[in-house]
Amino acid sequence: ESFGYAALEAAYLGLPIILSGATGCAEDLVIEGVTGRQVAEGSPEALRAALTELFAAPDQVKRMGVAAKEHARGLCSDATIEGFASALEDILDELGRQPSVPAS
Repeated sequence: ESFGYAALEAAYLGLPIILSGATGCAEDLVIEGVTGRQVAEGSPEALRAALTELFAAPDQVKRMGVAAKEHARGLCSDATIEGFASALEDILDELGRQPSVPAS
């Protein structure tokens, strides 16, 4: 998909996102260091560095997740995202798992 709905859904669920410029929504969805990280397209080194940074800083991940959720809510209709979130929760329930989403 060219827009990056999966990234938008993740942000709406309170997860920080890491995107490259190849994702259509990167400039709209990522506020660098606030809602996530934007990395150079085609650079596994940049992706590795961003992931390493976030894995080492769980408090930063929580802050980014809260900011990502707030930012995502401002970008789209609550009804649309609530529908996506509900569908994802139903799938997880059927699989017997709960999402690992920071509490808001």
